[in-house]
Amino acid sequence: MRNVTRIERSVKVRMESRNTAFEADLECLIISTITEQLPQLKINKRLGNLPQDHRLADPAYDKPGSVDMLIGAGLFWKLLCVGQVKSGKGHPTWQKTQLGWIVGGELFNTEMKTDNTGLVTCLANNQMLNKQLERFWAQEEGQENRQLNIQETYCENYFDETTTRDSAGRFIACPERKEPFLDNRRLHCVGGRLRHAKISQEAKHTVILPSKHHVTELILRDEHINLHHCGAEKLLVSVRQRSWIISGRKAARKIIRSCLSCFRLQPKGTQIKMGDFPVERVTGYVRPFAISGVDYAGSIQMNESRRRGRVHTFKAYIALFVCFNIQRQCISILKSSQPKNNFTLCPAFLLTRPTVRRFTGRRGNCAKLYSDNATNFVGAARESTELYSFLKEKKEVIQAELRKNTLLELQRRHKWMSREENLKPGTLVLLKENNLPPLQWAIGRIVNVHSGENGIV
Repeated sequence: MRNVTRIERSVKVRMESRNTAFEADLECLIISTITEQLPQLKINKRLGNLPQDHRLADPAYDKPGSVDMLIGAGLFWKLLCVGQVKSGKGHPTWQKTQLGWIVGGELFNTEMKTDNTGLVTCLANNQMLNKQLERFWAQEEGQENRQLNIQETYCENYFDETTTRDSAGRFIACPERKEPFLDNRRLHCVGGRLRHAKISQEAKHTVILPSKHHVTELILRDEHINLHHCGAEKLLVSVRQRSWIISGRKAARKIIRSCLSCFRLQPKGTQIKMGDFPVERVTGYVRPFAISGVDYAGSIQMNESRRRGRVHTFKAYIALFVCFNIQRQCISILKSSQPKNNFTLCPAFLLTRPTVRRFTGRRGNCAKLYSDNATNFVGAARESTELYSFLKEKKEVIQAELRKNTLLELQRRHKWMSREENLKPGTLVLLKENNLPPLQWAIGRIVNVHSGENGIV
């Protein structure tokens, strides 16, 4: 067909008046051409007889131009306003609208030497445009909603299930090759190739059922429960012994997806998209373990020693330090000093134990140390705060106890009690080194000495 208009896209636009505050939101269908240029010939403005103070919706109405939009009747009547100017026979009629004054009607131009005395200025009167308008109004009004009977419903469902549409808008029929026919009960049954099979007549020619019918859904659901919530293939094979459901595999899968028991027996977890790296992971080059994270694993049981006989075991944990920059790990064992006494893991215990000291001694001090903010870390922070507050309040009492009990114990010397002669400048000495035997120690001579407050060098 030559005059078929293909509509592939739609667009939402907002129309605003250049003369008033009127505006409207429209949903338009996009086609290549609406109609011919309008007006078909240039119009002499002197024939219009429009007052000078009237604002036009289209100031260039007298020149032929393309039509950008075809407005439906629903919006057309909203655009009209009270106000109309008729200039008499042979002259156009002016109508006031929300967009401004528009012109229409018959125009008789005596200056044009032509046999066509009647020219349409605002509407192209041709067969192609009429067909397009009829198609437009039919699409805008939509289809009539009415109740379909059983046979019509079956035909509609069969068409939906056996017909597809390609990208060009053409319908592609894919009927199931079962050679359906009407039996003596006037039921649609399957034909097929089982005429010589030694089975019952009902099994040879099963009744055809639509997939989107309530009865079909009840049959599938009942069979699914009787077969102890079987899969889609087994359900379809069992149902096809008595009836043939159009697009049966799709209908069987729909029943299984809507079954609550099957959903609870085979739950599927949601997959969350991996998040972005934090700022600390992508800060560029920094010293390894300058920004680290700490976490625990355990508890585990460890032996006190490897000796024979009864060996005492104790509870221990694994402290894991991870570098944020190079993704390297440092593992340390966290254990109690008393093997017989188990302990509850607490970050405050870790910070007071040699674990952190060993880690920082090997890897250096951390600029930032992160944790997963677990309950034990939160509890450790609270205990550390309480301990600090307690020590601050009891500072004077603690200092008095230290002076009373500790200073007296420091009065006695436990070693280095004898006094020898001080070293003097010019004395020949050996420079002691722990990694070398005495015969390899270097020889030196004292140049200068430094004495303390008690005069001992």
